Amino acid sequence: MFVELRYNLRTWLNEDWLNRSNLKIATSKNDVNRNLDPDPSGITVILNIWKRNYIEEQIESLLRQTKTPFEIWVLKCGNHLNIDKIQKKYPFLHIINSTFDFKYFGRFSLAQYAKSEYVFIIDDDVIPSPEWIKTCWEICKEKNVIVSSAGRIIPPNDLYPENLSNVGKCFIADVNPNFKYNYCDNETVVDFGCNSWLIKKRWLANFWSISPYSFETGEDIHLSASCNITLGVSTVVPAQLDLESTGNVKKWYGQDQMASWKASDFLAKRGDIIRYLTVNHGWRPINW
Repeated sequence: MFVELRYNLRTWLNEDWLNRSNLKIATSKNDVNRNLDPDPSGITVILNIWKRNYIEEQIESLLRQTKTPFEIWVLKCGNHLNIDKIQKKYPFLHIINSTFDFKYFGRFSLAQYAKSEYVFIIDDDVIPSPEWIKTCWEICKEKNVIVSSAGRIIPPNDLYPENLSNVGKCFIADVNPNFKYNYCDNETVVDFGCNSWLIKKRWLANFWSISPYSFETGEDIHLSASCNITLGVSTVVPAQLDLESTGNVKKWYGQDQMASWKASDFLAKRGDIIRYLTVNHGWRPINW
């Protein structure tokens, strides 16, 4: 595994480029510098690449954020996609190429190297609206919670909240058939978040203080459970009422054949993870 490009957004974004691109990030060089200042509340964004090819759309959505990331890192596992053009177009990216597939947990390991106070980790099928990072950051800072764009509530003594029979009562924000984007009427406390996570970087020590049951799946469950067990930190899905406030403007991207939830053993594996965290480590979901 090696890092190919190391540039900071500050060295690449400038007033001329912003004018050419029509991105409403800042109106002057001073605004650019202030917007990208990582102290004390900078945010490192971590993306991952495997087989889905939405990386350019994700980067563009990040550059349109009203709270601009300080850095954007990309963890590319395997050689399924050629991103040479992406590297040339966005030279500020930190690209980590690996022939080994670190799957879901690799992002949370990499995040420990971030220099910012906050980290935003996003799935490869999620496109956030321009206000999303700012919304998440403000909630995390004010309420000391993990913030996700979707989530799950585990029914009492039920290890399988993601069973299709539980969709109506246990799935938050990403299943309403009336909306093509993530929609949530009210800010909702959930047992674990999905799609993306804005967290304080220091919580990663707590994430890794409990050994994951498996590296095959369940990073979302493990994050919320470990931080709740060790810190009392909850997970929140904000209200998302329109395309300007949603955490994912194209939720159908997550319905392709690469979706992990379509695997035949998905429910069984995740049920084992919930059992492990509740029985072995004392995690108590909201309704238990």
